[in-house]
Amino acid sequence: MLSIGQERRDAVQHREMSHEKDLVPSTHRHAPGVSKRKISERVCPVIPCITKSKIFVFIKYFKNIRAVKLLILCTLSQQVLFAEAIDPESILQAFRDSYEWTNSVALNIKMYDGSSSMPDSKPEFSCVYKFYNDSGNRMCEKGVIHVTPAEEYGNLPGERFHRLYSKDLNNFSFRELQVRQEDGESFENFLYIHEDGEKAFHRDLAIGIVSAGPLLGYGRTFSTKRIPDLLTKDNVAIREEAIEGIRHCIVTASLPEGDIELWLDPDKNHVMTKCMMTKAAGKHVDIDGKLFAADRSDGIILKEKRWEVYVSEYKEQDGHYLPLHLESTEVYEYENSDPVFLKNTYTVEHFDLNPNFDALDAFVTDFSENVFVYFRKKDGTLASGFTWKDGKFLPRMDVDALEDYLLRGMAQLTRDKDAEESETSAAVTLQLRKSTEQDTSKRSQSSVFVRVAAVLFVLACGGALALYVSRKGR
Repeated sequence: MLSIGQERRDAVQHREMSHEKDLVPSTHRHAPGVSKRKISERVCPVIPCITKSKIFVFIKYFKNIRAVKLLILCTLSQQVLFAEAIDPESILQAFRDSYEWTNSVALNIKMYDGSSSMPDSKPEFSCVYKFYNDSGNRMCEKGVIHVTPAEEYGNLPGERFHRLYSKDLNNFSFRELQVRQEDGESFENFLYIHEDGEKAFHRDLAIGIVSAGPLLGYGRTFSTKRIPDLLTKDNVAIREEAIEGIRHCIVTASLPEGDIELWLDPDKNHVMTKCMMTKAAGKHVDIDGKLFAADRSDGIILKEKRWEVYVSEYKEQDGHYLPLHLESTEVYEYENSDPVFLKNTYTVEHFDLNPNFDALDAFVTDFSENVFVYFRKKDGTLASGFTWKDGKFLPRMDVDALEDYLLRGMAQLTRDKDAEESETSAAVTLQLRKSTEQDTSKRSQSSVFVRVAAVLFVLACGGALALYVSRKGR
């Protein structure tokens, strides 16, 4: 039996050959003993009869092929259109732009923190603090930390903290911390001054528990860079999913710092609604770029650290979507111990996208008087034995401090006697200019300067030596 395709080809050939009947020579048409049937068979072979049922089968078969082709075409078209709709660079740029509001802002933040082996533990302390950012030229965080709950620990006074960076202050950053003493009522204050101030301030944003960092796009202790600044079109994969009826762009990336999965809301300027991060020990790098590992002295071995950040509420203001409530959970997984959970909850109580920083006293240097001061140089060297007085960074002048200066100075001079310059005898001069007075509505900024000249060092050493000798002679 001929196939339907063969029948169709024979039918077409029969129609074409029937038009050539008049071309057959008359001798063939009327030759004796040759019937018209044989002549026609010679010119056009007889084809099988094409019934209605065969025509129906053919049409149905043809329609099915067209349907399959159309389905394939539609599927490919949808894939092409979907691929064209997802432009990684556009989505990542929109994600970066969703943090544009952070460039000039004043925030009032309340946060709760707790860590335990139970995921639903109560917070251990709370903090109310402010964050100011003047286009990156000046930044500040300051507030008070309270131990909770009050019924368990009593109404202890809070511990104050103050972090400040300013390009107007020789690009230094300042970080003052209060440490509660054993009596629970008194404090000892410490002030850390960093020569590489901008880098130090951003590091504090990235690692500090009491910090606006998570609201600004940092993953705490994940990297010194913000998450949107870590991602490029070359290191991400993006897909679109409907999660609980809401369209999301899912961004995944495997970086040296760890693995990231982001949920972005394309209907809200691609703001982040959820972020999950993982850092595996022995595989990824830590915040300083070293191999991530945190084996404890008691023999407990860290396996991995996981983060889950969830922004549960946004509000729209001036074309921006601002995070009102953020929850962060960090899980430390150990090979030979129970996991440890660190939970932080951040609530932004007030946004000001056009702040008057002078009226807010946002960047004043009102550090505690006579606080212990440590100075961190760009090369990592830490100098101690200084104090803060009248807005000045000065060496401590009490007897014990001067004796310590003398002993350390003499030891350093002995070690570096062949060096061209001794680091100890080098003068450290830090002059921070007074800001000029503004109109009566503006507040003048505290002047800050530090001068430790070589002459002062020599005089101090001489005085210390005299005191030291007189004290030993008693």
